Amino acid sequence: MITKLNLTIANVYIVVGARPVVVDTGAPGSAPKILAALAKQGFQPADVGLILLTHAHSDHAGSAAALRQATGAPVAIHHGDLAMLRRGDNGRMLPTDFEARLSQRFVDKPFPALEPDIVLDNGSDLRALGLDADLLPTPGHSSGSISLLFANGDAIVGDILRGGLMGGTFLSSRPTYPFFLYDLADKAVIHASVQAVLDRRVQRLFTGHGGPLSRPEVERWLANQRKHSTSL
Repeated sequence: MITKLNLTIANVYIVVGARPVVVDTGAPGSAPKILAALAKQGFQPADVGLILLTHAHSDHAGSAAALRQATGAPVAIHHGDLAMLRRGDNGRMLPTDFEARLSQRFVDKPFPALEPDIVLDNGSDLRALGLDADLLPTPGHSSGSISLLFANGDAIVGDILRGGLMGGTFLSSRPTYPFFLYDLADKAVIHASVQAVLDRRVQRLFTGHGGPLSRPEVERWLANQRKHSTSL
């Protein structure tokens, strides 16, 4: 079961299996809200088995250190974003549209750096870490971005896409590019990552902002973006 926490800037997800897993941690200061959501589901902080980051930007990893301290759970991240997490900065963030430029001053800030407990690679077995999902590398928003694929057709995809406008306040189910890319000149990287998720028969995509997104909507969006790219 996936529970979405719509925090001020970004979404956090609680995945309940043998033990709850927290996927992403929001911006700095979000730990109390996450702990309150866990308590509402009947969980104590020590029940958390894993804190898994889809990538190392401040709006997703900003409360990882505080949440680890509160729960004692290990923090895991893909090696592609390891350096950013260790530094506590966002690295290269190039806005994709006007809304992204407006939000950059709220998002592109330092956050508490930390050394993760688990460094993932492309072949890492998440089930051995207590999460019944497959790991899929999906770069484009950051070099180490990952998606989590579940057997029921759901996927938590971080920021390879976002839903709607104003952080998902409006039209939350409409796919669009993430707020930031590390290389604006190569949107094909994002297209390939989205296609890789679709190739795994995912039906519903849980995003870091807005969402969730349906497979048909994402397929239409991707076809339109590719058509536009080839016509330039």
